[in-house]
Amino acid sequence: ASGAYRIEVSPLGQGDAAKGRYQVRIDDILSPQAYAQRLADLRQKQRAVVARLAEAAIPIKTVEAGNGFADLQPLKRVFKDVRYLGLGEETHGTREFFQFKHRLLEFLVEQMGFRVFAIEASYAGCQDINDYVMGRTSDGAKALDSQGFWTWNTEEVRALLDWMRAYNADPKHTRKVKFY
Repeated sequence: ASGAYRIEVSPLGQGDAAKGRYQVRIDDILSPQAYAQRLADLRQKQRAVVARLAEAAIPIKTVEAGNGFADLQPLKRVFKDVRYLGLGEETHGTREFFQFKHRLLEFLVEQMGFRVFAIEASYAGCQDINDYVMGRTSDGAKALDSQGFWTWNTEEVRALLDWMRAYNADPKHTRKVKFY
């Protein structure tokens, strides 16, 4: 609506705010109908994205390792030509993200032939961990501590290392899984 308006800028917290210059700019002036249409278009785009994600989603029964791979079989089609797969997480230190990384690593190793797990850490810092999973040392806690990054020093990472070590110790697994 037309008219005179006053905008006051003040700090969110207590105390004095640094003085500065501010500018208010109007990029679009929309009628109520045009604004409603813009919102409707945005909602439609959001619904289309959600529908596409739901269509492509592969439901999993659990994030915990050691629960078989029946629900992960569709990933074979998705990853069939993939040589490198990045497994990120929304937040560092969240249990379920690393539990799922562990489960997915088991699937990738046992079902798809992957043999390297690389993590966001220094190569030198992970050498002791690789020695542990390859069976050259026996203290998993010490190996995990040696990488010096609190984010990966968790029960979930330790469980993954122990699985890798057990996998490598099995004589029928001639191609070993390495940690870098």
